[in-house]
Amino acid sequence: MEWWEKKEKWFDCFEVLGIKENATEQEIKKAYRALAKKYHPEGKEENVEKFEQATLAYNTLIDKEKREKYTAFWKRLKEFEKQAEKEEKQEEKPLSFEDLVQIHKENELKIKLTIKDMI
Repeated sequence: MEWWEKKEKWFDCFEVLGIKENATEQEIKKAYRALAKKYHPEGKEENVEKFEQATLAYNTLIDKEKREKYTAFWKRLKEFEKQAEKEEKQEEKPLSFEDLVQIHKENELKIKLTIKDMI
């Protein structure tokens, strides 16, 4: 199991490094070097987590095989989050009378088709 598959360790590698998903190897290296200089711990406890995240992100994205796996996982996660957000918004929206009538008609049709199949 890769680190990004563990829920408690999740973070977006592209966001941490401040790069786009289609970044080149040179762009990844450049972004990592800048963050490594900025957040190198050198006795500063507050920088340790940021430095570790940048290093994990770099090691993940610089390796082609890991990057492909991570990118596929990242896309699935984003799709899941969008779907969950969409469902949450739908639950919050009260149904109108027209919506209720439409649902009733759909259910009625399903019942008729089921009964027809049984006969």
